[in-house]
Amino acid sequence: MKSSTTLSATVQGQEKELKNEGCRLSVSDEVNEEVDEKVKPNLSVDPMAKRQDQSTRPQPRKRKRKVSNIELCPVKTLRTWGDLYSANYRWFQSGFKKLDLLLGGGINTGEVLEVVGSSSIGKTQLCLTVASYLAAVSQDSIIYVDTANTFSPTRVQTLYQAFTTKPLRQGLKQIKVYKAVNAFALNTVLEEIKSKLQNRNDPFFRRLRLLIIDSIGIIAPFTKKFRGLALMAETGRRIQALAQRFNLALLVINSTVRAEGPTALKPALGETWSHFADARISMYFNPLNKSERLMALVKSHNMVRRSSIIL
Repeated sequence: MKSSTTLSATVQGQEKELKNEGCRLSVSDEVNEEVDEKVKPNLSVDPMAKRQDQSTRPQPRKRKRKVSNIELCPVKTLRTWGDLYSANYRWFQSGFKKLDLLLGGGINTGEVLEVVGSSSIGKTQLCLTVASYLAAVSQDSIIYVDTANTFSPTRVQTLYQAFTTKPLRQGLKQIKVYKAVNAFALNTVLEEIKSKLQNRNDPFFRRLRLLIIDSIGIIAPFTKKFRGLALMAETGRRIQALAQRFNLALLVINSTVRAEGPTALKPALGETWSHFADARISMYFNPLNKSERLMALVKSHNMVRRSSIIL
């Protein structure tokens, strides 16, 4: 009897252990199933909805890079009639009535005026006339940059005495001549003028109103190479900066070169240089009458292109 009772007790004890182990196994299985459900992706959710949720989240701010305030040339703004007649932008008569008529009254300050023409057509004579007339009728200063050795003091004296009765010595003090033998010397002269305008110690530069460059074609031999184009662009930026920053009138002379056709001519220095001029005047001979010279306004930011005028 004792053996039967002990046997039944051991059997009951094993059954209890098995039940406990089964309970333990069932709990562990439930935990594993919960972990698997967390790890497994939820296929019932639309992936496009997740993208939309991500797009609505606030994005981190991007850091803006600081840009230096260095400017090679001030930004050009649109010129209005109010600007033209204000104290900042003035215009003056050139002493050449045909040129004033073509420009709508005179030469504007703060701009670059380019005069294009073939040799022996009168470009230098035009520059000497403008310089002599401005010195005769005002107290303003004029700088004449001579790159082709064409400046004539005797011609300036004759023109000055024709415009006024003031003493000749007083008028000649208002005109200062610089010589430039190549493009590098021209840039050196422009940089020297800029430094003196910034210092404002010399009364001559405080009254400076007109800067003449006769002629800019001195850069042409350097434009055949890449460095020459960079030099031309640097010269153009310096000329624009002088006109706009110091409110000067820049009168620049340019020559012509052969174009397509037996008698066709075009301005030197190509299309790249044309962007540095605010206005361009073309001087040429009449094809029907070679002894007759014509002048036309072919480019201007403020004026409408005008037809040719007989000189």
